[in-house]
Amino acid sequence: MTMEKSNDLQQQKKIPKKGTAMKKTIPLSDNHPHHAKHLCSIVAKRNMKTAARLAQDAKYICLICGRSAKKETNLCWPIAF
Repeated sequence: MTMEKSNDLQQQKKIPKKGTAMKKTIPLSDNHPHHAKHLCSIVAKRNMKTAARLAQDAKYICLICGRSAKKETNLCWPIAF
């Protein structure tokens, strides 16, 4: 397969090029709404009892940090698993 065909397939399937998709769409800082309630912020503050409680019976995983939580509101970019 030539390079042009490969690029055309990526555009047709809307496959992001490696390393570009997340940087453009995800706020990777503490500046997004309600970040103080997210597990990454709670763990950074070393509040491990709260982090353990929020992670118990997890149903969601964060695409940024990989942490899991029971409620999606406790993660920056949650997806169900």
